[in-house]
Amino acid sequence: MRVAAALLLLYGHPISRTVQMTAAQISHANGRTYLAFGQHPVLLLPPLARLIQELHATATPTAVLGGRGGPTTWLFPGQVPGRHMSAGGLARQLNQHGIQARISRSSALISLAADLPAAVIADLLGIHINTDVRWAHRAQRDWASYLAARSASSRRSAGGPSGHPNASPGCQVTTSGSMMA
Repeated sequence: MRVAAALLLLYGHPISRTVQMTAAQISHANGRTYLAFGQHPVLLLPPLARLIQELHATATPTAVLGGRGGPTTWLFPGQVPGRHMSAGGLARQLNQHGIQARISRSSALISLAADLPAAVIADLLGIHINTDVRWAHRAQRDWASYLAARSASSRRSAGGPSGHPNASPGCQVTTSGSMMA
């Protein structure tokens, strides 16, 4: 339950995809734990990494008629052998703990969209770029200023006068992309 809540609240990971997660999506390198939401693994914070490792080690299905099954590759095993938990079942459990899935996911994605470019979020979390662009608009962030500042920074380090192609010598580019003398 804690892992599902953390994935929802931190990354806006949809419940329907959370219940389908398997041990194959967890990887370790250099003492760090990664979780693949999409094509690329995301470095997990150590407390979340410990929770996911505990979940993986203890994930055993509970049969409808009682008893426990053997180890499974599902991180969220269901009551039917070989199947994952239902999204509705996980949503009900989260609701019982005061976590409303839709609101929590929206909040997490808006927060991420305010901090990172849409292309980065889409690539890391495995969501479509257009979906993340909509979240960025909801966060009222279009990243044009980020790209302009990044471009200016790289030009300055390469020896350009102010880093902006339209700037005259002695001008500075602000984070909003406008020029100041």
